Amino acid sequence: MFRSKWTAVILLAASAFAGSAITAVGALGDQGHGRRGHRQDTTRIVLHTSLAPSIPSDPTLLGSAPGGLPWALTSGEASLRSNGRMQASIRGLVIPVAPFTGTAGPVTTVTASLYCGGNSTPVGTSAPVPISTHGNAYISAKFTLPAKCLIPALLIHPNGAASVYIASSGFSG
Repeated sequence: MFRSKWTAVILLAASAFAGSAITAVGALGDQGHGRRGHRQDTTRIVLHTSLAPSIPSDPTLLGSAPGGLPWALTSGEASLRSNGRMQASIRGLVIPVAPFTGTAGPVTTVTASLYCGGNSTPVGTSAPVPISTHGNAYISAKFTLPAKCLIPALLIHPNGAASVYIASSGFSG
């Protein structure tokens, strides 16, 4: 009887060890894909900002003048990750005056430029993306970031015109 207890204990311990080993191997092979096939983004957000529309009386920012007409914005925000990935979501960026009231008017594409430290040369500019007549756009870009970026700023340019901005990082009342 003494021998069968030891056999049972050894078998139980071996089973527990084998089960743990199988689970550990499965976890190692998972590499973060266990959540429905999505890889977890481990980069940190280094900038998250709201966007503000421009009006003609706004100042020239980083070598870019405000748009020639006032702009209104329902909502807009952008984020930049430590790996340089930038995403901006723009909703309702429209001209609130005639003859373009409530539309993006002649603007059919927008780009986003990232600036650091008040330097008028951007760190990077996104490819042009379409903006709907209702002023909706989504920009996704990857920038090569400098080691240090003081006073980061994001400008939204119409139709690829880097010398003009129609929205910027910031807020409006």
